[in-house]
Amino acid sequence: MGKKKRLSRDLQKIINKITPDLKMLLDLLDQADEDDSDSVVEDNIRSGAHNLLIARRIIKHKRK
Repeated sequence: MGKKKRLSRDLQKIINKITPDLKMLLDLLDQADEDDSDSVVEDNIRSGAHNLLIARRIIKHKRK
């Protein structure tokens, strides 16, 4: 069980470190041109960043 707690703690640290970058990435994607040909890539990036931010909220909630 110690390994599980360590993994959870390590994941939490990583997510906390990248949170500002994820928010900046989402802001940049919101400003991007909708007619861009890379819209599928942008949608995947947006979805992944959003999911990581949700994971951060879940981790914070579980700690309380």
